[in-house]
Amino acid sequence: MEPLIIKLGGVLLDNEKALTRFFTALQEYRTSHSRPLVIVHGGGCLVDSLMKKLQLPVVKKQGLRVTPRRSN
Repeated sequence: MEPLIIKLGGVLLDNEKALTRFFTALQEYRTSHSRPLVIVHGGGCLVDSLMKKLQLPVVKKQGLRVTPRRSN
């Protein structure tokens, strides 16, 4: 059986109340379904924040982050 893939974004991870509701819903899903779950961390907000702290440009093309080349 194919797994159900769920991507969690950084915005959800920063909201404790929403995250608690999400995991409660997952527990309920698991009791009534046998389909495996895969949770993927998006965390784009966290990466953007770190890049800004490191003074790296945050560049996105068609919604995808473009990692800058390392300059020597």
